[in-house]
Amino acid sequence: MEEKIDFVITWVDEKDEEWQREARKYACSKDDIRPDRFRDWGILRYLFRSIEAHAPWVNRIYFVTCGQKPVWLNTANEKLVCVKHEDFIDARYLPTFNSCVIEDNLHRIPGLSEQFVYFNDDIIITNDVKPSDFFLEGRPLDHRQYANVWNHGDMAFRINYNCNAVIRKYFASDMPENLKKTARETLKGLVLRQKPIAGLTYDHSPTAFLKSTFTEVWDREEAYLSDVCTHRFRTGEDVSQWLFKYWQIASGDYLERSSTNGYYLLFDEKIPLVTEALNNGRYKTMCLNDTYWKMDYNANKEKLTQALETSFPAESSFEI
Repeated sequence: MEEKIDFVITWVDEKDEEWQREARKYACSKDDIRPDRFRDWGILRYLFRSIEAHAPWVNRIYFVTCGQKPVWLNTANEKLVCVKHEDFIDARYLPTFNSCVIEDNLHRIPGLSEQFVYFNDDIIITNDVKPSDFFLEGRPLDHRQYANVWNHGDMAFRINYNCNAVIRKYFASDMPENLKKTARETLKGLVLRQKPIAGLTYDHSPTAFLKSTFTEVWDREEAYLSDVCTHRFRTGEDVSQWLFKYWQIASGDYLERSSTNGYYLLFDEKIPLVTEALNNGRYKTMCLNDTYWKMDYNANKEKLTQALETSFPAESSFEI
């Protein structure tokens, strides 16, 4: 008998005025509430459509928010479970606007199956997927890839460094000592007077997790993770879901999958590339990542919606 596989999706409605008031109340800087860190591209509706079209076998979909719900969401759908932060995150850490805090506590969601797949709300399933694309023999599928990891610059890089520092603490003998550096990386090291560590790196695709992995890491690093949970907004001292992903890989509690399972597109007005990726079926999932905050948001959101609507025109049972 196959184990049940749940999906987990996190989402925030940054246009919610109550949410905005709370965010401003706790924000320490303008960067905490920078537009591209929270703005919604309207992808969520099409993520649900793509799940119904390409992964109808999913057991439950846990939809995680601070209590928000899109007006179009059919909460009566038997596969949908709406979860509030307060349902699984300790009250002393709330409200939180930190995605790391939410991700680090996913295993505490009541009723969540041992095997689950985590989706950010900027992901679309673009071709049929099977349970065996995520789990085999009770083990998650993932892709081991190494990179030079630097503790500087973009917050995501620093968080990735932190995750790898924890991994090296427990699995140093299984990690490479050095990786060949490019000329650019060598120059960077001279300027920063810093050496990178050889570490695991992430891809922007749905990640298969065992709930027990989270429990094991929390048992080992409770003090660190508890401290992260006190950060209302993301900081360069945090660790994210990548820590649990890397733990599964470094401990050997995973099976290797194809590196072409997902397609990552830094969304900066590249609508033709979006359309091509949606239609060619080469990749099974696609991530549309938003970091280019100076673009014409409204115009490009309309173009993106048109592209997604063309690929997924039929309403799903998750819509009213």
